[in-house]
Amino acid sequence: MNSINSIESSLRLLLKNCTEAGLLNTEKVEVTALKGDASDRKFFRIRQNSAHFIGLISPRKNRTELDENDSYFLIGRHLWRHNLPVPRILWADLQLGHFLLDDLGDYHLQRHVKRGRTDVAHLYRRVVRLLVKLHRSVATDFQMDFCFDTDLYNPSFVYQRELEYFRNSFLNDCLGMGIGEEDLRSDFENIAEEAGTHHRSHVMHRDFQSRNIWCVRGGYGFWIFRGCAMVRRLMTWRLFCSIPMFRSLRASKIDWLIIIGRE
Repeated sequence: MNSINSIESSLRLLLKNCTEAGLLNTEKVEVTALKGDASDRKFFRIRQNSAHFIGLISPRKNRTELDENDSYFLIGRHLWRHNLPVPRILWADLQLGHFLLDDLGDYHLQRHVKRGRTDVAHLYRRVVRLLVKLHRSVATDFQMDFCFDTDLYNPSFVYQRELEYFRNSFLNDCLGMGIGEEDLRSDFENIAEEAGTHHRSHVMHRDFQSRNIWCVRGGYGFWIFRGCAMVRRLMTWRLFCSIPMFRSLRASKIDWLIIIGRE
């Protein structure tokens, strides 16, 4: 009950502050709670006449140092300035963790694919082109201080946070392959060393998945980007597909990834 009261109180404060900023009129708004992501962040659709916005409540975890709210604001503003399809941040209080955003809708790419009425390979080629644009075009003026999680995509981070997550969540939990920690150590170490970096040249989006990509006005947009980090260069599919295990998977559930990677 305390958690519910806290959210309601935070929502009222968000609406009040946005009204005082001249962005909303609390007497004319309708608010609907939305399904969130795998975090404690809460999302609300705020309608005012024909206009609609997204209210985000993200409790701050770090009061003294860089927090994910800071990263969301700094990276989001940077991507917007580089004409990437992210929601414009109309108002924010980073200490409270309150944001008012443009509304990208609620029709994400996973839902679109599951309808089964589209050429999936063609669709994902378009999405990957957007990802490549992000990686290549936003490194200019991207600051290390934007990143709350890691500012540099180094080999240790790649191994522990990316490859081990992939082994546990995808290979074992999803595919049921029963891969042990030592089974792919040598391959993973090679990938981590190749993909990791001690230098900066590109920006990598670390959570570019179908449920985080919105279908918007005939194109695509994304609203989760706080996990971006600097990398030396993008990992090539040639490296990834050189691992014996993944060569055997090319005709299975990740075949479309290989097709896209070859373009």
